[in-house]
Amino acid sequence: MAAEVEPTPNKRTCKYGSKCYRKNPDHLRRFAHPPLEDNVASDESSQVLGSAVASPPGTAPPPAGRNKRRCENQDVSEVDAKRKKLTEPPSPSTSPPGRTCSQSGTSEEHSSAVDCRSNEPQLGPLEAGADATELEKDRACADVGEKVKRKFLVDMPEDFYQFWEFCKSIDSTHPECALVSSLGLELVGPYHVLARRLEGVTWDRCVLHYRYFYDPPEMVTVLRRKEDQYHLGYFRDDPGQSDGVLIVSNDPSKGCELKIEAQTIFAAVRFEVEKALKSTPNQTKLLKSLEKQLQEKMRELNLGATDGKTLSKRRSKQVQAKCLHKIGIVVPYDKKTDVGYRSLTKTDRELKKLLDNISQCQEPKKRDQLFEPLQEIITYVQFANDECDYGMGLELGLDLFTHSDSFHNVVGHLLPLAYTLLGRSEYGKIVEKHLGQRLHSPLDLTQNSTLKEK
Repeated sequence: MAAEVEPTPNKRTCKYGSKCYRKNPDHLRRFAHPPLEDNVASDESSQVLGSAVASPPGTAPPPAGRNKRRCENQDVSEVDAKRKKLTEPPSPSTSPPGRTCSQSGTSEEHSSAVDCRSNEPQLGPLEAGADATELEKDRACADVGEKVKRKFLVDMPEDFYQFWEFCKSIDSTHPECALVSSLGLELVGPYHVLARRLEGVTWDRCVLHYRYFYDPPEMVTVLRRKEDQYHLGYFRDDPGQSDGVLIVSNDPSKGCELKIEAQTIFAAVRFEVEKALKSTPNQTKLLKSLEKQLQEKMRELNLGATDGKTLSKRRSKQVQAKCLHKIGIVVPYDKKTDVGYRSLTKTDRELKKLLDNISQCQEPKKRDQLFEPLQEIITYVQFANDECDYGMGLELGLDLFTHSDSFHNVVGHLLPLAYTLLGRSEYGKIVEKHLGQRLHSPLDLTQNSTLKEK
């Protein structure tokens, strides 16, 4: 129970009332701690964060030693809007047992796109289900970078556009297919904006275009292998980030792990050429020619070719937690005050085992019991959010998202809120759309695909 303090007329009410575990004198001076039953009518504006889920009865307070100040000047408008959706705790039994990150193979056949070299005319935007207002914006927009950002919610780095010009030098008619004959790779995602194949398609649909099952909001797929689900994309921790953008890869048939490949798409494709030279000797002439073109262009643009292993070592020094997808998270963190991130109460191995048990359990009552330790961690995230350690909620949300589709209800509470608090609201919008249409086969909107409204 909080210590007794001199009552102050204008003191705001702490949302934890008499059960508050914080002893910080500054907190006690600024907040009143009446019994919880008298705390129902407290001013909502005093609660920077609401509970993402209801705390289970008898939940212990978080580990001691973290008596930090509540964040000041926190913009609560967007957070409060999300809190209104969180009036009910997520039910551990609402989602069926799902596919986990340790499973291999896919339950559905991956999408097979039509040959992008086809000379048949593309469907008209309105016939393809395009939005008339968006179509008007597309026709009026002369800045292709602005158009890409409006549709995918992030700016693409300079090498993204440079690589498009490089591919046009190989195949001026269908640059998106310039690498198909040599590497079996096709340019997708935002590159379809440059190819004018997403005219009139709104952002809420575009962010799902070639978004694979395990792709977190931080990843935007730009290359896919036509024969399977191997794909590469740009990865950045913050949607506004310009430095430190990486190219990562994933093959959902092999698991959830994201692997760092390079810093630019040029280097990533060059490494793909090197791998192909070892595995497909019959393509040597074609691959050698592509390799030479890449090397010349990279020299011209003064682009390096740091390998993924080196980049992974560098990133390991920056991340606060590896997460189940292994690439880790980076959030604002003040070492002096120890504010910004606090670790989960379970290791990655322990958490994965817990999630495996929950997702594989077929009996609702037993599943509810197995869910209790996870509920306790969620409660700790609420405490962490209240003290500006937003990285904890991000880590747990991404782990649940990465593990399987069994925890969408909880992820839908945790991740959008975490991204909002971190000032990364674009990612919150992306994950909300992905949870509503998370498929084992990526959507291809260039094939006149129509998304279900959820």
